[in-house]
Amino acid sequence: MDEKTEEAIKIFISWSGEKSKAVAEALRKWMPRVIGKKYIDSWMSEHDITAGAEWRNELRKALRTARYAIVCITETNYNSPWINYEVGYLVGANDTKAGAGNIGICPYLCGVSKDEIKKTPLDAYQAKSGNKEETLKLIEAIHKAAGEPLEEDQLQIIFEKYWIDLENDLKNLPHEPVEEPKSLPHEPGASQISESVEEDLFVYLQEKQKPRTPLPAKVYRLSLFNPLNRLRKGHVVTQWQPIMETSHIPKDRVLISDHRGDILPSQIDFIDPEEPSSAVLVFSLDKEVPYSPEGGSGPPFVNIVEREQSQTPTDDPQSRDTTDHPRCEVNNLKGQVKLINNLLEVSLELAPAPLGTDKRFFAGSVSSVQYKVSENKSVEILDAFGEAIGKTDDLKRCMQIDRLDRLDRLHATETINVLIEEPYEIVSKSSGPVRASVTIRSQPVDCEFRMPHSPRTHELRCRLQRVISLYKDANYLLEELKIMVVSDGGLDIDKMAKIPFGIRYFSYINFGNAIECKDYWSKVSRSKWFAVGTEWEPSPGYGFASDARKDRMRNPHREYDDKSNEHKTLSWDLSVVQSALCLHLFKNGEPPDKLQSEVEMRWSELIDKPITASLQ
Repeated sequence: MDEKTEEAIKIFISWSGEKSKAVAEALRKWMPRVIGKKYIDSWMSEHDITAGAEWRNELRKALRTARYAIVCITETNYNSPWINYEVGYLVGANDTKAGAGNIGICPYLCGVSKDEIKKTPLDAYQAKSGNKEETLKLIEAIHKAAGEPLEEDQLQIIFEKYWIDLENDLKNLPHEPVEEPKSLPHEPGASQISESVEEDLFVYLQEKQKPRTPLPAKVYRLSLFNPLNRLRKGHVVTQWQPIMETSHIPKDRVLISDHRGDILPSQIDFIDPEEPSSAVLVFSLDKEVPYSPEGGSGPPFVNIVEREQSQTPTDDPQSRDTTDHPRCEVNNLKGQVKLINNLLEVSLELAPAPLGTDKRFFAGSVSSVQYKVSENKSVEILDAFGEAIGKTDDLKRCMQIDRLDRLDRLHATETINVLIEEPYEIVSKSSGPVRASVTIRSQPVDCEFRMPHSPRTHELRCRLQRVISLYKDANYLLEELKIMVVSDGGLDIDKMAKIPFGIRYFSYINFGNAIECKDYWSKVSRSKWFAVGTEWEPSPGYGFASDARKDRMRNPHREYDDKSNEHKTLSWDLSVVQSALCLHLFKNGEPPDKLQSEVEMRWSELIDKPITASLQ
């Protein structure tokens, strides 16, 4: 072996089988040409075991001193015990290294695809295919680990010059039978391996690599911030993209645990599949966390790790029976979405005229809220009194946004569109252990806008996006509103984000004698929450809260023509700049004063001061 300088990076090349051996030899010969002989110290068992040396010591020394490992994988050896044993020792070295940094491990694939190794221990590592593009990435990674002795453009030039040599070697690899030897004695160098080495390797794998041989899972922490000065638990929603870019954990292998190690229910929802930055991580805290404002010292935290493909812990809430998970069901024939948990069944209408009716004003409304009061009984919150006599009102609905207005600086309005007459479209939906969610959008509508002190009028195209979520065990829906604006090119994004809009909610709910609630509504009309209900049995109730300014609450709704039923109508306006978060709470069997207290509490916990999380 050539004498190397202290700067040389030690590279361990693992192989099994004649074809894999040829790949290893080609790389061992070729890499020093590209990066430089004095920077590369590669180790390969066929060449670097000293005659008469104890195989065990040579192997351990090579494995433990390596800074980088290339595992040569072909279609015949990706399940080879020898490959797994050597990778297992590399993982063990990573476990015990202190201050020297972890070993980089790269499966180098020739004649085998990344999909084919997905169910093997090798899937834990960033594999590179034996083509020009990915071989360059491998060389760049090794070059970086070696301290980047060459300039970037110089490395590129040298790689281009010598790539043809490696390419020719990889095109002329020997053929070998697909069946790989089953036992260790037929693997390279096995005749020199003592039983104790084999036993060491076997024991290590049994203890460390059940049932696969991954890198030790790196733990990432999310700090939790509870701005309310009391203990509480609940749901947390945080942006997924920053976590993904840091951790590189696949979305279907995310595992969240608290500081005690207890696994927490979690899911990742893509609000808009075409916009990766819209994805959110949602998880539930089943134990209370203390007061911990942002900027405080020592906040509580949760851990994020990558779940192993073969790992299905018995204590993982996400591996249990999913029948109790909130779910989102879409009925395209009816133009309807249902959000269901163990307490509520909510029917959301997408079409203006639901199946079986000729009335074209239901788009975007919730037409039914079934509240479960016992195992076999539910109450229709929107018309509990009609249901009691067997004659529910088919006009009942709530959560309907019937108008979108563009507001100018003096709060004059330009009505853009009556949203109830055009169908909504589904953008995405999700079901999971924490919540069921659906994202819907209105049809695009046009309006005009003029900046202050500017003579130019801009043509705007607007859509209303609504993300409606039902959490497990919750008697409420959370709704995220977003005004999506596209201009004619004369307005930049920052200016469009500041255009104010007015949104009007409309509800048609039978609470019996609604006149009793008028005074109560007027007292809270300037707040960001309200509750309406009745003491008449079965005491149904509805509460609303938002982070947007609420005003102009009306009962009856002034534009409603049917005088005999106008007492069932209620409308209110929100002033929205780009987005708003709203709460819709449903209750049964409690008088209005208790409902009022619950809505105020939920507003505080979920909207005003929610528990938040950020990556440490």
